[in-house]
Amino acid sequence: MSTTREIITAPAVPGITLEIDVPESWDRHTGQETAAFVAAMPPAEAGPFADTLVVGIERLPEGLPAHLEAVRASSLVQLHAAVPDLHLVDDRPVVLDGREGHLRALVQSTEQEISVIVRQVFALHGDVLVTIALTSLPFRDREASQLADRIFSTARITAQNGADR
Repeated sequence: MSTTREIITAPAVPGITLEIDVPESWDRHTGQETAAFVAAMPPAEAGPFADTLVVGIERLPEGLPAHLEAVRASSLVQLHAAVPDLHLVDDRPVVLDGREGHLRALVQSTEQEISVIVRQVFALHGDVLVTIALTSLPFRDREASQLADRIFSTARITAQNGADR
């Protein structure tokens, strides 16, 4: 599968950049809020449900320590509160771009009552949380898992002009 290098920034967090490789044929959109970037498998390839890639770049909320374990625990509590049928499949430390990161995989139902699997990896850069998430249908698990691994392994997080706080 051919890929294209994407350079992603978030207007709310100037100076932090994420570079990742995205499947070349996927449709791309730049976000304005928490989702800094969204890419989706084109309808001709996807069928009734398109795999989607969402990148978030955001400052941590006031009061949340800039420690990965605090972010991991807080985000897990939020997930369980917001998603009633969440089933955690994987939840472990990983290395993302040479820094401490965390990988999480979960199965959940969408509002349309379709089961999906979400693989996400996140890491901190100072007080900035960078999240990359790939959502796909469970029957495509092997293919989507390999795609997620390829995308996650290409991630590069950089800061310019004192963007680290």
